Amino acid sequence: MGVIDLRSSQTYEAVSDDRLKDEDNAIWVMDLPSDVRQTWIKRIYWLRWVDRLAEQEQVVYQGDRFKTFQQAWQRLRELGQVAPQDHHWEILSYLAQLWFQSSPNPVTEAAIQAWDSYVEAMAVYHHRDLKIDTLADYEQMLERIAGSFFQCFPYQQPNHLQAARFFGLVDQFYNNLRDLREDSLQGLCYFPEEVLDRFNLRRRDLLAMSCFNDPNYFSLMEFWIEDYLPQIRRKTIRLALANDLHPSWKQMRDWCIHRYGRVERVLKQCGYNFALFPEQYWQEVRRDLAHYHSLTRIGKAAEVHRAYRIYGMARFLKLSPVTLNVLETGLKALEQGHNHRPPGKGLS
Repeated sequence: MGVIDLRSSQTYEAVSDDRLKDEDNAIWVMDLPSDVRQTWIKRIYWLRWVDRLAEQEQVVYQGDRFKTFQQAWQRLRELGQVAPQDHHWEILSYLAQLWFQSSPNPVTEAAIQAWDSYVEAMAVYHHRDLKIDTLADYEQMLERIAGSFFQCFPYQQPNHLQAARFFGLVDQFYNNLRDLREDSLQGLCYFPEEVLDRFNLRRRDLLAMSCFNDPNYFSLMEFWIEDYLPQIRRKTIRLALANDLHPSWKQMRDWCIHRYGRVERVLKQCGYNFALFPEQYWQEVRRDLAHYHSLTRIGKAAEVHRAYRIYGMARFLKLSPVTLNVLETGLKALEQGHNHRPPGKGLS
């Protein structure tokens, strides 16, 4: 596995080349201590492996390897060890050692439940005929997929488990924005039917990308970005302002928020035309990553993180820097009160 090469070791091709996407999602791990970095890379690698196995088996062609893996995972969960017929699944040996060969604790139990929810969500939501009826259904999808994904991350704090789930929900929302064109080419539309009906739009027009001259489409996008997104983004405020996170979580959080701002800004620059978005966006990603690598080489990346954190956070939460500082001070006091209690073990 390369530095940020999170692709599966299995011999299949993803729907698209996700190397650049993976690097942008995980570039922040390069600034972590080597042991912490390897822990994160392994965890993200296997989470992405499940996603791509489900995508390949249920979207690209109809296969049964994902279903077979899902059954093998259930046997591991029931038995607490890898069943003899399942030893060829390298991922199960990893999970058995991680969660089933040590004393249980609340964070580990939460991670097992989150992994189970994530695998189930891959089965439910990875298919071409997916239609989402309501906004509530859409949020449930985001939470089951990415909320579970984030709760499986290492170095989790027990008091931030729910906050991590909300942050994952918002992360998936931005990923869906970024991938609108890619998903449309695969016949996937994640806008709920009730929202399309509200703006008198048809799913097939978005899939065909023939909607960009329709004023209703721009009304939909203004609602989606300016009205709806802030509502779900506010759910992340506790994690966004937390000071008692593991240092790796702070790195991940701050880079994610930087990335979200880039997605939103470029999409608006393109006039919400998601057919034009990828070329401009990925050019900017390449420049951003090249800049990050150059700063890392001279030991300046941490300084840049600190420099843009308050501005990026204020923009993300739609708060003034003054208000943000007040909230952070109040939350820090609450955290200090919490930390006087006996600490729970983080998940490594």
